[in-house]
Amino acid sequence: MQDRLFDAVVVGAGPSGATCALHLEQMGYKVALLDKASFPREKICGDGLTGHVLFELNELGLLDDFLRLEKKNAIVGGRMYAPNGKYVDFRDVLGNQFNNDFCYIMNRGLFDNFLVEKIREKYRIQFVENFKVEEAAIEKDCAIVKGKNAVFKASVLIAADGASSILSRRLLKYKPDRGKMFVTAQAYYRGVEPIYENDMVEAFCAREILPGYLWIFPESDNIFNVGLGVVADVARKKKNNPVKILDELIVKYDFLSKRFAGAEKITNNRGGLIPFDTCKRKISGERFLLLGDAASITNPVTGEGIGYGMNSGRIAAHHLKNCFDSKDFSTAYMKQYDQAVAAKFRKILKRTMYLQKAIRFPGFINRIAGNISKNEKLHGKIERILADRKKYQEIYNPLFYYRIFFG
Repeated sequence: MQDRLFDAVVVGAGPSGATCALHLEQMGYKVALLDKASFPREKICGDGLTGHVLFELNELGLLDDFLRLEKKNAIVGGRMYAPNGKYVDFRDVLGNQFNNDFCYIMNRGLFDNFLVEKIREKYRIQFVENFKVEEAAIEKDCAIVKGKNAVFKASVLIAADGASSILSRRLLKYKPDRGKMFVTAQAYYRGVEPIYENDMVEAFCAREILPGYLWIFPESDNIFNVGLGVVADVARKKKNNPVKILDELIVKYDFLSKRFAGAEKITNNRGGLIPFDTCKRKISGERFLLLGDAASITNPVTGEGIGYGMNSGRIAAHHLKNCFDSKDFSTAYMKQYDQAVAAKFRKILKRTMYLQKAIRFPGFINRIAGNISKNEKLHGKIERILADRKKYQEIYNPLFYYRIFFG
């Protein structure tokens, strides 16, 4: 079995791993990108691509190529349902710095394959599919990843192997915290009765799954991504199986069941995991670091992780350039990556964690939705915040909701 030598080996070809590999390739490094699946492949996800994703695509020089893709749906606003079924619309206000759309909804498998196809064009990246990691080790002068038929050696190992990261457990002895993890269920439907023109995302803060929510995201070709996420320890306490309760909620609430009456369910319910944290856990060590879901870099309220993961991939690539320049991959030097990620995400993740605790109470959300719907001035103020990219992060500040609660 012949060793294959690289500057970096990346395990996981999702958005975070692909982003890191592409940035390293642009810097002139030789990269091995390994994935257990064969692309294109399906991926359980809400399929939302926010302005964070567009920003990272622009940094990679891929934004124009993405915007030319057909199988995506432009979203201009959102509807939030309170636990009592009342809702508030925010429409034609949620923009980003690249266009007038808030985000896109696109099948995650198609989006990941878009990035992989760009990977295949790069001669300094060796992309290996259907590769199962059997062993990963850090030695004095290199990182080693072994599979059934190949051994990859590199100066550094980058773990982007997702929510159930095997490398995180092996390299850092990390044990997932059920209080910091969403368990999800998701399915695709065709022909759900739309609101407006299939250009709004919907989130229902159902009492049964707080502080999680049920989503209805319209994709292209009259397809809808429908799912829910609930914090794992809440699901256990309430004895709620997300895969089962997704169907039950759709039937239970009239305003949902009427819209699904003529819809066709085209996939079974599928379960998944979304870890989250506040940048407190360790995500690097000598000659290795973690990205995206493997590092629990996910929004604790919305579950957004694609853009965050891609951002962590770019941060990692720039940090590793410093490692290569200084020839230092020590634990102490790699810790600068942890610090860079914390500087980028800790403030927003701490805020959203506080907000997650507040929205565990149905009355809190009902009161907020009621105040917004009755007060045009307040509604307009919120729309202006949502439309201003520099102020947008205010919506994750618990004090923002405290002020709304008291009118």
